[in-house]
Amino acid sequence: MSREQSIPSYPAQSETIFIEDFVKEITPKRKRTQAWLQGEFMRRWLRVAGKYLKLLLDSEACLNQEACPACNTDSATWRCLTCFGTPERCIGCMRQEHSRLPFHSFEEWRAGHWQAAPAAALGIRLYMGHGGDICPRAIDSSAVGGSISICETADAELEAAEAGADGWHQPHGSGGGCRAQLLTVVDITGVHELPVTWCNCPHALPLPEQLMALRLYPASQGRPQTAFTFSVLDNFLLSNVENKVAAYGYFRRLARLTNLVCPHDVPDRYRELARCARQWTCLKAQKKYGHGYGEREKEKVCGSLASFCVACPQPGVNLPADWKDFMPRWVYFWQLVMDGNFKQQNYNMKHPENDVGLPDGLEYMVKQDKFAAHIATAKETPTRSTCNDHKAVNNSFVKRNHLKVTGIGAIVCSQHACWVPNSGVNFERGEQVKQSPHLEVPEGLEVIPAIGQFHVHGHQDKCVARYLPLFIKGAGNAVGDTIKSRWPAMNELANSARHMATEPHHDVINNHMRDDNEMKNAGIEETKLMKKARRSKQNGERIRWLNGGIEVEQRQIKIQALVRRFDKSGRSADFQTIQRERRQLAKDLDWVTQEAPKHMGSLLISDIHGDTVVLPIASDKNDVPEDDDFMAENDDNDKHILDDLAEEAHIDPEKRTIGLPSAFGHARCRRHGLDHLVKMELRLQRGQANDAIGKVHSHITWQSVLYHKRICPARKSQRLAAAARDQVSSQTVQVNLHRLYYNHARQAMLALSEDVNSLSDYEEMKPEDLTSRTSLLDPSERGLQYLGLSWIWQIDVQLKLGGEKGKTLLNEYARQHWMKARCRRDRAVEELTILRHEMDWIPREFDHQADIWRD
Repeated sequence: MSREQSIPSYPAQSETIFIEDFVKEITPKRKRTQAWLQGEFMRRWLRVAGKYLKLLLDSEACLNQEACPACNTDSATWRCLTCFGTPERCIGCMRQEHSRLPFHSFEEWRAGHWQAAPAAALGIRLYMGHGGDICPRAIDSSAVGGSISICETADAELEAAEAGADGWHQPHGSGGGCRAQLLTVVDITGVHELPVTWCNCPHALPLPEQLMALRLYPASQGRPQTAFTFSVLDNFLLSNVENKVAAYGYFRRLARLTNLVCPHDVPDRYRELARCARQWTCLKAQKKYGHGYGEREKEKVCGSLASFCVACPQPGVNLPADWKDFMPRWVYFWQLVMDGNFKQQNYNMKHPENDVGLPDGLEYMVKQDKFAAHIATAKETPTRSTCNDHKAVNNSFVKRNHLKVTGIGAIVCSQHACWVPNSGVNFERGEQVKQSPHLEVPEGLEVIPAIGQFHVHGHQDKCVARYLPLFIKGAGNAVGDTIKSRWPAMNELANSARHMATEPHHDVINNHMRDDNEMKNAGIEETKLMKKARRSKQNGERIRWLNGGIEVEQRQIKIQALVRRFDKSGRSADFQTIQRERRQLAKDLDWVTQEAPKHMGSLLISDIHGDTVVLPIASDKNDVPEDDDFMAENDDNDKHILDDLAEEAHIDPEKRTIGLPSAFGHARCRRHGLDHLVKMELRLQRGQANDAIGKVHSHITWQSVLYHKRICPARKSQRLAAAARDQVSSQTVQVNLHRLYYNHARQAMLALSEDVNSLSDYEEMKPEDLTSRTSLLDPSERGLQYLGLSWIWQIDVQLKLGGEKGKTLLNEYARQHWMKARCRRDRAVEELTILRHEMDWIPREFDHQADIWRD
């Protein structure tokens, strides 16, 4: 196809341009959803799968068997799989290029194929003390025939770790050679056994410090036989908190990465990894939170190795000095949620004396000696739950001999689900707060009890009104069960953690809680609160647009009725009203039209086939109220209401079709992924229909009242009778106008609903259904024996409730719903107020942390 043929031909400027012509050329043949794209990519890959296989097989060949590309002397029988480009070199060039890259993965060309080979076979050696360079006083043992010491077991390493008084092992004295040893180094690329030569200078650093200087973490503090690279420890901690990978599983992965065929031949360093990972976690936390600078008192404060929520009010941190002078007070309340988790169990230890704890009480779990003292002095009074069958409370005194810890309890902030430092405790039986001399409530602390929405319905009915956050002033939109969303992620590591000792179990929980809080604080704009606010904003914009479109359609119906009346009466007042309504309609219509592409996309112009959609505004051509003498019985004057909208849409704004989902139908909207808009408009249109029926009820009732109270007593006075008829006529106009609204809403509901039978209660509202009679107030009127009520009265809520107490039940029902709606409105206003304050507290918190580091 030539370039000229591939370019769409557009009509000349003098020709009439229709948007449908462009849509037919631009609209793709199929919608490119993510699922379709994945399938299309796989189909295209299948066409070239054979080429990929050939390239993969070709990569297993030796391309430089004759000469090394670097030196052009020896044959290139070595290659590095880690370096970019997989370079092939001779053994000398490969050793020289990787003298400072000892942990790469190498292969050697043997017997016509590439075979994995360790770096030690390449002749690579680790030199300590001089930034990776060889020590001037060191003697290469391989050159003089020296031996290499090897530590095979953990017991041998413990014997080699015999340290001096300061805890470090000093290197060999000066003047003598340094015997090399084999050091096991664990890296993210695998487990490597390499010869190491220590620095032998007179003022050489201790062996562990020599390793740390090269970013290698020693497994022992004497003469280390195993070391871990900083990168592998960081990678393990990230895998543990993100993917819940235990130390055993992580090391087995490294073993297979080192030797896929015989992973059991790889030196087992699982226990060393578990031990060093605990130490590394503690060191990283201390470094991050400013420990190690000689501020002993600050380092001993409970929670000094833990972060809290940056969006919660904290005096002296993110609140101004005069915060107590600002109102309302509930803005500064801490909303905390307490809960227990009985999946975080821990078995009894056979030798608890071997359980060594790291800094205690500085993170999220409480100080264990104080908690043990509390448990020893606490009074236990077995009680049954007074609410519904509460399993956690009723089983709180069940003894499990094989478990040291039956679960854990913790506290989070209700708004953002951040863990509170120094609040985690072990459950030895159940989740109960007992009386103890070690428990005290600060003086002046005000506690407002509440029960989360998830739990409250399991309590007694009276607990809902007393403790549901919806009915508590200052609670905002707090659900009260945010901690429930934090337990599942932590429960993924429960199986591997229950067999740990108690202190390592605490370290794992502390690390996960700290990481959880740090992730929330680092991305506070993506917290649950912000996501909820963003979703609420998006849904609010959609509902606002749909409501605006429905109001525009009702205004169009109203203007059409006014135009019809003006055509008959010709009154200037009606003309002025029409012009005023049209000006307002034009403004509303412009806004709805501008916002429509944001919500409807390409469907607003055409569907996938390119045909435009034009639907009449009113639901039928008999649906326009007449002037003052128009009554419900007169439908002969309602036959010519709307002209062809497709021809006159460019003239009058009241005849333009609004591109709401109901204009296209449920099936077409579904093909374009607009199910959420369909559901929203269906609910709104249902509400409009119910509202229209209620307005019809009200106006017909007023008609009956006017007949009975005004027209009948005014029969002898023409002036009073004319005024009464004017009042009745105004009610008649409103009755028929709301009939139009209802019928249009009903047509929209039929277009949007998948199950038309679900709308069987909403019949078409005809003029004869709107007959106004005094029988509504006087059932004893003659001739009514065989006359039944119209269906519009059968849909009334009060009649559905039925019985003599129907009105009382309806009033109570309405009162409860009004109360809940008022509470929801108050909580939403409070949530907005809290959110605005949080936007000030968050940067203050970060500024406070920055000031601490500057000091």
